[in-house]
Amino acid sequence: MSWKSLLSDACREAARVIDSIGDRGKEYVGQGPSGDRTLLADAVSESTILNVISSASEISFLTEEQGFVGKKDNAYIAIIDPLDGSSNYLRGIPFYCISIAIFDNRIKRVVAASVFDPLRDVMYYAEIGKRAIRNDKEIAHSQAVRVKGSILGVDINHTNEAVLSKLSKLILSAGRTVHLGANALEICYVADGKIDCFVDVRGLIRQTDVMAACYILEMAGGSVSDEKGRSLSVQLDKLTGMNIIAAPTKDIQREVISILKGR
Repeated sequence: MSWKSLLSDACREAARVIDSIGDRGKEYVGQGPSGDRTLLADAVSESTILNVISSASEISFLTEEQGFVGKKDNAYIAIIDPLDGSSNYLRGIPFYCISIAIFDNRIKRVVAASVFDPLRDVMYYAEIGKRAIRNDKEIAHSQAVRVKGSILGVDINHTNEAVLSKLSKLILSAGRTVHLGANALEICYVADGKIDCFVDVRGLIRQTDVMAACYILEMAGGSVSDEKGRSLSVQLDKLTGMNIIAAPTKDIQREVISILKGR
């Protein structure tokens, strides 16, 4: 099966449908299983992706707006965020993306993933055994070796004083901090060497948000873990929040963890 072609078709068709509904896409039409309000753009994008990908045999879905759909023992699970960066989309900020990861239920790992930036026509893609690509060209993470002087992506939205206090030393250690508002695309920017690291320790980020981007970073040679250095695992039965450190190397990942611990 050509996951590359299928995921590209799904992302591009979803982007086309979002564009076709114009400003109606900014209307709220419901609430997802995680409690977030659902925009019409989220809903139509997700429906479109499911329609395209359902042509693959034995596939179920773990989605931002519907939770788990299908049989849990199917060979493949598509992990979908139909519009990462919904707040940006709502306010007209041109930075959001469509994210799809394919989890092989037999070997218990992601085997293919796409993150599509429709505004710049940029498709990040990775599959098992191959290097990650951007629009068919191989990408590479940055050559940063220390947090000091690095460009660090940090999500501090909807956080609290305890998390801000934990992040303060890390932010002061970096050369520059940014947050562009679509975590999946920011992690792809780590994979592509545009920023040096991405950190989210709010306990709010979900696997549907970032699983595809994390896989792309790993296939670009980078490293992804939680705040304790543990590998991320796919949990098919829940959309609970988690922490994530996405880094170009394990050395920087360990340094970030050490700084967060106050060492």
